[in-house]
Amino acid sequence: VPLEGFRALQGISGPQRFQIHKAYGAPERLPSAHT
Repeated sequence: VPLEGFRALQGISGPQRFQIHKAYGAPERLPSAHT
């Protein structure tokens, strides 16, 4: 995470919103995130 926080995350084409997705399957799986 940038020092400026999640707002400063950069995608391929510039600033993009941070997204978190539920991990389906086994309960011990962690959520995935991407820009």
